Amino acid sequence: MGNPSRQLVTRAKLRRTVLLAMLSAVSGDAGAAPFSIQSLHALFPEFVASGDAVPVIVRGPSAAALRNVAIKLKGVDVSEHFGPGDPNSLVGTVPGVGRGDNLIEVYPSARAARPQASLSR
Repeated sequence: MGNPSRQLVTRAKLRRTVLLAMLSAVSGDAGAAPFSIQSLHALFPEFVASGDAVPVIVRGPSAAALRNVAIKLKGVDVSEHFGPGDPNSLVGTVPGVGRGDNLIEVYPSARAARPQASLSR
């Protein structure tokens, strides 16, 4: 038989590797969208809160990832209107929402070409 303490270390490494693989699958690395966006108007999401603004929550895979996001309304960056919410989320009130189509998009960075989540008003 091998060294018992060495076997314990090997088992611990194996458990850690399996746990990390499971966490990666659950955290969204297996094809799920890493970001989401939702209106905070639960009953009537099509209505605007105060004239031309709507409260929104953006969720992401981590606080670090959310520090880099760009949130845009009709192509204009409105990220400055968001601040930390619950863990792994940003909450803000998007100004400039008007009648007709209002597309709010979440990009993983200011330079990203494609949004990772969107909300149409």
